[in-house]
Amino acid sequence: MTRRKPRPLARDPLAVLLVAANLVLGGILAWRWIRARARPGLPPGHPDVSVPPEIAAAIRAADRARPPLAEEPVRLSGVVRLSPGLKEPWPEHAYVFVIARGEGDGPPFAVRRYADARPPLSWSLGAENEMIPGAPVPARLRLSVRVDQDGDALTRQLGDLAGGPSAPVSPRATVDLVVDRPATLVPAGSSF
Repeated sequence: MTRRKPRPLARDPLAVLLVAANLVLGGILAWRWIRARARPGLPPGHPDVSVPPEIAAAIRAADRARPPLAEEPVRLSGVVRLSPGLKEPWPEHAYVFVIARGEGDGPPFAVRRYADARPPLSWSLGAENEMIPGAPVPARLRLSVRVDQDGDALTRQLGDLAGGPSAPVSPRATVDLVVDRPATLVPAGSSF
């Protein structure tokens, strides 16, 4: 058996590529370390950070003149419960969609998905769950809940469950939602 002579490093393109990548990554890490050492890590307002008195007075005056933060326009919460009269079982590893819509028909205003959920489930919806951030908040919202087996809001299958819609509520309310029926089966691509 003859031994093969190893190829020189310069002739192996993969080895050259790996060496170059290591050099680049090493350079980036060294640059970040040097930058972190060059700038002070003191937070604003720390006693070791010197601020001229006139600038400090201007900052305090601006803080006093600033209006208080407004309350969040949407803050809904509650508990999802399973109706004792429902004969269908809660699916294993189910996804729960809590959905808020305006009073008319149309797309959801806000939706939140919970994975691997079991009842009773505490839920909340806020501005971070709006479908179109910054959209005008409806004066009244109807809430509903869907228990979904595959986590895809656009599909429904046998074994999925639903509850609601609730009576119209203000955008800042606490509402308990009851899962009380099988979900209506609709073709894929329909609105949830």
